[in-house]
Amino acid sequence: MTQNTRSNESYSRIAWWMIVGSFMVFCLLLAGSCYALWRVKAFASAQPDQPALLNTFSSGVEIVRKGLVQPELPTPETVLYEGDTLKTSTNAPPGVVAKLTLFDGSEVEIWAGSQLKLERIQTTRFSTRNQQVAIRLVQGQIRLNLASPSTRQYQDVEYNVFVQQENQSQEQAVLELGGTYRIRLLERNAPSTSLLEQLALESKTSSEYVVEKGVMTVAYANETVDLMAGQRTTVHKSRLEPPQATEWQFVRDSNFDVFSEREYNNTTIITTADILKSDTWYVYGSPSPGATPDGYFAITSGCLERTGVDPSECRVPLKTVAQFRRNEPLGHEKSFTTGITQNLQLDVTPFKQVSLEFNGRITLQSLDRAGDKGVECALGIEIDYTTQNNLLASQTYCFYARDEGIGELSNESYITSIKIPLEQWQTQKIDLLEISTLRRINSIRIYGNGHDYVSEVANVRLVAR
Repeated sequence: MTQNTRSNESYSRIAWWMIVGSFMVFCLLLAGSCYALWRVKAFASAQPDQPALLNTFSSGVEIVRKGLVQPELPTPETVLYEGDTLKTSTNAPPGVVAKLTLFDGSEVEIWAGSQLKLERIQTTRFSTRNQQVAIRLVQGQIRLNLASPSTRQYQDVEYNVFVQQENQSQEQAVLELGGTYRIRLLERNAPSTSLLEQLALESKTSSEYVVEKGVMTVAYANETVDLMAGQRTTVHKSRLEPPQATEWQFVRDSNFDVFSEREYNNTTIITTADILKSDTWYVYGSPSPGATPDGYFAITSGCLERTGVDPSECRVPLKTVAQFRRNEPLGHEKSFTTGITQNLQLDVTPFKQVSLEFNGRITLQSLDRAGDKGVECALGIEIDYTTQNNLLASQTYCFYARDEGIGELSNESYITSIKIPLEQWQTQKIDLLEISTLRRINSIRIYGNGHDYVSEVANVRLVAR
């Protein structure tokens, strides 16, 4: 009897444990199902219906759809999706040739010679929890104008740009909403890379990150750099550089001290002989019909500012000065141009300010004003450039010191006449973006022109901000 009672109690205990266990399993399954449903509702993601809308401003834009090889040409209101690649031709006009408007109102401007991939465009499907956008820049230059935080539709918004240089670790830029950011791959022969930057490249590529507004965090290998508005950094030779100000100087050999006077003048010699020549500034001469070709380029020195007490003491010396001279003998009857030129290949469209800055003076000028046609500038600066229509053009800044009402000043729109005092150094700053059609500066020419003249320049800088 006792044994049967114990057996019944054991069976009863087992039954209760089974009921409790089953109930616990049921609760766990129910909780797991609820959690899974919550996770799906909270985090399940999908592409927006129209991830990015493409607008093009010139020919030479192609799209390669995800999983395909054959490119297609865009049509009005073309929609790009996650995994699609956009390419712009290197032969397109300088500047922005295409723009992507993302579903949240953010914009991506794309320059000539660029390639990017929409790597990820996802939002949570059943909630407003997350938005993720990732762009991979393969070539060229882009500017991102991200939507304001006040207009965001999702609680957590992530914008990333990835760059992968050859044989290097991946770079990642994390961008805050409401900012404006420019990211560029510097490469040889790239239309968005100036000649100065191309020559400075020791490896095949370098990358540049610029913050115009907002905050950007750049990560490379085990390093990170936080950039604020007005700062930039580069990844160069496998090294993430510290932040620096968003200012660039694009003239090489701006103080005329890299080569000797002979080496500058050797650039006028066409020969196979192995002679040392300048590869920054090239000397040239251009006579008018019947003129004696006796203009000279020289390297001299000067004084920008004296103390005012003792004229022999110089407060701001100029160690090297480029001089254009035609004064031996005096009394020439025909004009001759003596000048120097430098190739720049600078796309100015990313910058808010581009100015030509230098010190200049005229110590001798035989013609009044700019001669009888207004083009014989005792000191001249010529900017050769490309327009928004990919056409070549030029703008001349004509400096003169004599003004007796005999000579002429040009009324041509491409010539700007500027009077300066005779024999006095003047600091000049020319806003080149006032040239409304300027898109790329191809080269700069600095010269003296006229019958008899001596003009000088120093500290020539082309500054972009």
